[in-house]
Amino acid sequence: MVIRSIFKLILLLTSTMCTMAQVCDCRYFWVVRDALENPESIDSIVDRAAEAGANGIIVQVAGRGEAYYWSSILPEASFQENFDPLAYTIARARPRGLEVHAWVNAFLVWSASNPPEDSTHVWHSHPDWFMTDRFNRSTRDYTRDECDRNGLVGATLSPAVPEVRGFIADIAVEIAANYNVDGIHLDYIRYPNPSFGFETRSTGAFFLKSGFDPLDIFQRHGDNKQLEEAWALWRRDQVTCTVETVRSVLRSEYPDVLLSCAVMADPFEAETHYSCDWQ
Repeated sequence: MVIRSIFKLILLLTSTMCTMAQVCDCRYFWVVRDALENPESIDSIVDRAAEAGANGIIVQVAGRGEAYYWSSILPEASFQENFDPLAYTIARARPRGLEVHAWVNAFLVWSASNPPEDSTHVWHSHPDWFMTDRFNRSTRDYTRDECDRNGLVGATLSPAVPEVRGFIADIAVEIAANYNVDGIHLDYIRYPNPSFGFETRSTGAFFLKSGFDPLDIFQRHGDNKQLEEAWALWRRDQVTCTVETVRSVLRSEYPDVLLSCAVMADPFEAETHYSCDWQ
């Protein structure tokens, strides 16, 4: 499927509060990157969305660390030569009365079985930015089968690395600066699950702040309740800080561009399992 209705909750992060009625009146379709490779596919998607009565489309222009637009930050994905998928989508959607939101995969940057070929891809250029498990094994090193067994979609950047937060904010600003989009939509703005996020830069920063080593959670003695609560709060703060970083630069430079996030609809699960405290 190249066009999907939204089953996860879209959280609108505006400078004013949205009422539930306003949020429920938003009717968007997610359009995955495969649909952006040529004009004919985009035409079909725009027609279907308009005929379905959608307010707009959320198009995946930054998926797997590759750009479906002309970017100076991300390597370009494979699409038709001399063709700008995002620009074409906007040009086709506007006359149909459709909003266009740029969908950016935030922390997830690769999920294929083989590494990306482009040497400029963040997978190659910044291996120190990636999450690890508690044995310090990077998510870059997990095979596809291991990812599936461990609840991991793919190679995932760490929100605890300040450069990662700046990287995601730079992508959002680049899109807002060069394209007439209605919004930036962050997906995978979360930890995969509690088994990941033990990279040295994260655990070291946590230790300096709290005096705790999060790896002590896995020791089979004593009561680690205080440590567990502090570590859970730390992880949530890293995700929140990433969203705040993106929101801050957009409000400063492009205040009319809406920021939204795809989050797990169950707030308890989102907070405890994915460290995404969207409430």
